[in-house]
Amino acid sequence: MSYSNIKHFLDKVISIIIIITFFWLFALISLVCFFNLGFPIIYYSKRVGQHGRVFTMYKFRTMEKNANKPKNIFMSFLRLTSLDEIPQFFNVLFGDMSIIGPRPHDVDEDYIFSSNISNYNMRKKIRPGMTGWAQVNGNRGGNDLEKIANRVNFDLFYYKNLSIQLDIKIFLKTIKVVLFPKH
Repeated sequence: MSYSNIKHFLDKVISIIIIITFFWLFALISLVCFFNLGFPIIYYSKRVGQHGRVFTMYKFRTMEKNANKPKNIFMSFLRLTSLDEIPQFFNVLFGDMSIIGPRPHDVDEDYIFSSNISNYNMRKKIRPGMTGWAQVNGNRGGNDLEKIANRVNFDLFYYKNLSIQLDIKIFLKTIKVVLFPKH
């Protein structure tokens, strides 16, 4: 069995386990989002995935429409701890994403980045992930071309060194980042 088949199988199994085990957390966060922002509870965005395929990525909505920061401390906490991203386990279950891989960019940003950063499109040879080598090494957020080019270097390192061992290392570092976020 190849690495990609094992990874895809593990992604599905882990996603099912997390969705079932933490259903109470999904429900609790849904209530927090509803009481703070109302409907919709889920934020949807079009992202570019493996081989350039566009898919809809899910997150809990933590901000008012057109806002540039979360509404309050509860919403900030969800973003700081990445708990707003747990609906992406459904993206993993549906096969659009992996648990580990390069973070997907939205369609407009992807076009700009692919037009301005060499080797950018190589990162699309694998499924995008909920977390990745770039994120656990401090390269999160932003859309500055220099920052994205640096992030792409981490994504390409990951792509060139695909292994279950590297995925486990990233997963463990992600748990550390989630449990002990930097302010």
